[in-house]
Amino acid sequence: RILAWEWAVRNADRRWYISEFVWDTWEKIRRKGSERLPVVSQMPRGKCDIHKRKGFLFIGRFVPNKGIRLLLDAYHRVSPDPDIWPLTLVGDGPLRDEVSQLISDKLIKGVILTGFVSESERHRYTKNAKWMVTPPHTNEDLGLTPLEARSVGVPCIATNDGGIPETAGKHALFCKRGCVKSLANRLQQAVDMCEAEYEQKAMATKEGLEDYVRPLDEYAKNTVKERDILINKLRNCGYQVLDSKNNSIHFHDSSNNQKAITIFDKHKVSYKLGTSASTPLIVPGDDRNDWIRISVGQGILNTAYIQELLEL
Repeated sequence: RILAWEWAVRNADRRWYISEFVWDTWEKIRRKGSERLPVVSQMPRGKCDIHKRKGFLFIGRFVPNKGIRLLLDAYHRVSPDPDIWPLTLVGDGPLRDEVSQLISDKLIKGVILTGFVSESERHRYTKNAKWMVTPPHTNEDLGLTPLEARSVGVPCIATNDGGIPETAGKHALFCKRGCVKSLANRLQQAVDMCEAEYEQKAMATKEGLEDYVRPLDEYAKNTVKERDILINKLRNCGYQVLDSKNNSIHFHDSSNNQKAITIFDKHKVSYKLGTSASTPLIVPGDDRNDWIRISVGQGILNTAYIQELLEL
C-alpha cells in the first residue's frame, strides 16, 4: 500500500496534504504542484466568560494512541482541586472500562466521563473549558480538537506529536510525547498560571487560525459561487445547462456529448450519464437520455478537465 501511495505522489499532477507534517512525510523536497489544504469544518461559536471557564478537557476516542492513559496518570500526579480543575473526558472507545477502572483503583478525584456527545454538546464543553489537552503519541496527521478550542479562545496543552504542534498553535503549552512527567509539568504550569497570563494566552491562541481553518459555511458559499460561474461559462460555450440548487450540474452538448465524455474519461473524472445514473437524468419535455451530471466542488474552475471542456 505504501508503494502505491509513493507511486501516486510521484506521478500526480497536483497533490494536497492535510498538514505540513504529512506534506514533509511524503515529500522530503517539496515539489511544484503541492500545497496544504485548509481544514474545512464547523467550528464552535460563541464564547464563555473567561473567568467562568473551568478545568481541563480531553475529546477523542478512548484508544491507546490518543494518550488517555498518560493524561490520567499525569492528572493524578498533579491532583489539583477537583472543583476548580476537573478533567472532563468526552468520548468513548475500547479503553472505556480500563479508564473507569484506573480512576477507581487510583482514587483519582475530579474526572468526569461524558461518553459520546452530540456536536453541539462537544462545542459547549469546548468553550467552557479552561484548557484543551491533546496528548497523542503516534504521529497524528492532524489534530482537529485543538483547532476547535482555539476558535473560541481556549488555549491548548499538547504533545509535540506529528501534526499536533501545527494545530495547537505557537502559544500552546507543549510536552514531550509519551512522557507522563512532561505532561504533568504542563498541567501544573496551567494550574499555577496567574489570571493575567492566562488571559493573554487565551487572546493570543487565535493567532494564525485563519490560515489553517475555513468555516464549513464559507466552503459552501464558495462552492455555490463557482457552480453558478461554471453554469454561465458552459452556456456561453454552447452547452445546454439546467439551473441547479445543489452541488451538481446537468448539462448537454446540442451537437455531440462524446467530446465531453472523452475529456472526463481522459482525466478520470466521475460523472453520470442519462438513465445509467441512480436517479435517471430525465428532463420534462426533453426526450434525450444522455444528459451528463458532474459534481461541483471548490476549485473546480481551475481543474484541467473543465479548462479543456470550456475550450471546445
